[in-house]
Amino acid sequence: MARSADGVKEALLNFALTELSKSSTNHVYNFIKSEMGSSRHHILTSLLVAKDSAENNLEEIAPRLHKPDPNYETLVKCRDADFKKYFRMNRSTIQSLVCIVEKRLIVSPEAVHPLVPVEKKVLLTAWLMGNNQSYMAAARLFELSKGTVYRIFHHICSELTILAGKYIQWPDPEESDEISVSFENKYGFPGVIGVIGACHVEIREPESQEEAARFKNEQTGQYTVVLQAVCDDKQAFRDVCAGFPGQTSKLRVLVGSPLYTRLSSHTDPLIEPHKHILGSSDYPQLSTLLTPYSTCAAGRPLTKQELRFNSLHQTARSVVDQAFEMLKRRFQRLRFIDVSRTELASKVVVAACVLHNFALMHEDEFTEECYKNTDVKI
Repeated sequence: MARSADGVKEALLNFALTELSKSSTNHVYNFIKSEMGSSRHHILTSLLVAKDSAENNLEEIAPRLHKPDPNYETLVKCRDADFKKYFRMNRSTIQSLVCIVEKRLIVSPEAVHPLVPVEKKVLLTAWLMGNNQSYMAAARLFELSKGTVYRIFHHICSELTILAGKYIQWPDPEESDEISVSFENKYGFPGVIGVIGACHVEIREPESQEEAARFKNEQTGQYTVVLQAVCDDKQAFRDVCAGFPGQTSKLRVLVGSPLYTRLSSHTDPLIEPHKHILGSSDYPQLSTLLTPYSTCAAGRPLTKQELRFNSLHQTARSVVDQAFEMLKRRFQRLRFIDVSRTELASKVVVAACVLHNFALMHEDEFTEECYKNTDVKI
């Protein structure tokens, strides 16, 4: 009867173990070794090394094979450090958020799955925001149907966008002074109360051809919505506008946003005299919005003073890029929002900005350690 592959392997390993364990005074063994050269000895040794390695790998893998799949209960009861990795915010921050959302849902005329506890709804939303996995994966983890997960997530995102006016606010005069002092101390640029910038968030291809054409970012070939934001010295968002099609330039986004009317108003100025926000050369030069000097506009080489201005300007302006980076790393859903309806995608983006500010308000920092990929594998 033919032996199985495992049986042959086991026989070879036993043979190697027997041969190599023989005493060095075994003259027959030494004679065979010397006559056949070291190759035979090397092969037998390699077999044993392979066996030891396989056994060690099995010992390492065994605990993982017997580790139970994560579920909602184990996720909620995990250590605080793991909790932050899963939900991208501290446990205390989430608890505060639950209280806020609970008050919102009491007065909300449209209840979505009222039998699901508010805490579970908030945790589900935070998990989906922080882990760019499918609704089906979330359904298994939170023990809900896929449709329920989808509706709860987008309902909570809608509620968070309603709260945007409370948690994303333009600084008042006192705050403006504090921000200005901080910018000058950090970057040597006076009078700055914020930095404006824009980034793209990828979405699924819109269903209509007309929308697909407008939302396609020609530079990357992806379908995106544009997020425009002004952030302060602490990388908190002070104004956001999301939803413009991916092919829209920064200039057109600004001019089409409510912010532009307020920045350019002479009767109702948004910013006090001698204060301003900073923006790249993509934006227009305004008394309230300073852009860098351009050699093309000047028609001559820039002076040392102008070059110095541009250098300080660029360094201070990096704050908004850092804010976008933290936003996308904390809330990995913004790597790709798996919806084709652009209005839903825009709500998810604004909701993430609200959560970003909410976390900063609670001194919930997101460090390099948190940047590591911490997706829960389902």
